[in-house]
Amino acid sequence: MKRLVLITRQQETLRCFDIVNRSRSFELEIRETPDWKKLIAENGSMVYLDIGSMSPREARKAIRILESQDTLAYGIVDPKGMIEDPGDLFHGGASDYIGPELTGKRLSMSRINQALSFYPYIEDEEEETEDLSWENIREGEEYPFYLLYAELDILPEWKKKSGSSFITGLLNTFENHLNRIALPLGGQLWMKSNYGGLYLFPYSEGSTDIIPACMRMILNRVLISMEVFSYGTLLPYHFSLDTGTTVYRKKGNTGTLISDAVNFIFHLGQQYTQPGQFILSSRAAEHIPAGLADCFAPCGTYHDQHLLRMKMPK
Repeated sequence: MKRLVLITRQQETLRCFDIVNRSRSFELEIRETPDWKKLIAENGSMVYLDIGSMSPREARKAIRILESQDTLAYGIVDPKGMIEDPGDLFHGGASDYIGPELTGKRLSMSRINQALSFYPYIEDEEEETEDLSWENIREGEEYPFYLLYAELDILPEWKKKSGSSFITGLLNTFENHLNRIALPLGGQLWMKSNYGGLYLFPYSEGSTDIIPACMRMILNRVLISMEVFSYGTLLPYHFSLDTGTTVYRKKGNTGTLISDAVNFIFHLGQQYTQPGQFILSSRAAEHIPAGLADCFAPCGTYHDQHLLRMKMPK
């Protein structure tokens, strides 16, 4: 997910960022004052500085600080037209300039993406190849994750003819089986729902083994129903996979967590994905292992995110 930091004291008047703020492709953080030391350490973020509430002297000083940083991508928001020569900003290393004609208009996603790629930040090779692991994840900090929603599709007749202990037994067996599959892949059950839950995996670049593991569970549903559950019935379940960033809190301590990524995967898993399906967001689809791409087909969009569905054998 692309990250933007907007430094402004007048967010409500800057309609230019409305579309970005609603997009799931961007994470927009609003700060009222520039903490230069912290900003400079956040390599990979695009910083927009609103100089509309600054004096000319404050604006010049802030721009000089931005120009002195080689690895910080930045743009200037100028609602009052204080900058006489916007072209000179680009000579100093700026990636974008949003003048008074644009601050009151909604900028398109393509317009922002052009700014992000104007002076692309190139990470160190060591940073690009370093994978996240639970050892370096700390509670209260934000990290990228694979988010897998798994749910057992409880049949209506089970609710009518079977007691609650029967369904509870099914869910416990389902959870235990998923844990045996997820744990070797670095996953852990993070949040429970009525009939399933959200599994969290530390993010890594490249392909992921989470996808073929879910595919095997979908394809082997008959064998799993017989060997693992032993309830004499074919068990339906579905999976939804996305990638996104969220603040990490320990299991059981997530009641007040606010996260777009978590909300999206729960909605995708509970409201969109049908029984027996395995659905990937386009973000997760970037990590399909080589040779398995043809096993998925586009199946529409959900909350502006293109989706792919695993094909089933005929």
